Amino acid sequence: PLAASVITACVIAMLAAACANDEAANGDEPVASSSTTSGRDDPSTSVAEPEHTSEIYADPANWLCRPDVQGDACDIDLDATLVEADGTRTVEPFEAQVDAPVDCFYLYPTISTDPGENSDLSAGDAEKNIAANQVARFAEVCNVYAPVYRQVPLGALFERIDNGELTTTTSAGDAPEPFEIAYADVLDAFRHYMANYNEGRPFVLIGHSQ
Repeated sequence: PLAASVITACVIAMLAAACANDEAANGDEPVASSSTTSGRDDPSTSVAEPEHTSEIYADPANWLCRPDVQGDACDIDLDATLVEADGTRTVEPFEAQVDAPVDCFYLYPTISTDPGENSDLSAGDAEKNIAANQVARFAEVCNVYAPVYRQVPLGALFERIDNGELTTTTSAGDAPEPFEIAYADVLDAFRHYMANYNEGRPFVLIGHSQ
């Protein structure tokens, strides 16, 4: 409960700062950046491409968490038990904020135990549990968007570390480097989110090791 309170307090501060900056820049109307680009892309291409519709992320099954999806990895019992110094216990009910004015876009860490150089798009217990532990409570203050992506799983990552082969450059041949596959999924998900779900709200990027 204490850790959850600290995390919630920190994210509230970040969200408040995001809202203040946007309101200052554009009167009373909050805005989200629509011109952010990646060095890996054509710099003339906006990340917030308004026409972008992803074949992958149009499917709600490929999101760990999305505010309009019931029963996802963030739609769980998050009630906490407060324990006082005298041992008194009080249940603190959790309520996700409906239509929060700010979004949170979350990427989970390297957690997949899938075989091969990239995980699949089917969220297993590892992905669901990490979302429940790291980001689900943020729904108290923001709309949480968390895509499933084809990350380099733990086994493949440790093998690369052991072989001294950690690189994000494109490999020889037609197949893209596994890290590029993971990055492409993340970028695709973010573009789809910006074009179809963001609706001009400020957003906070949340991640662990990614």
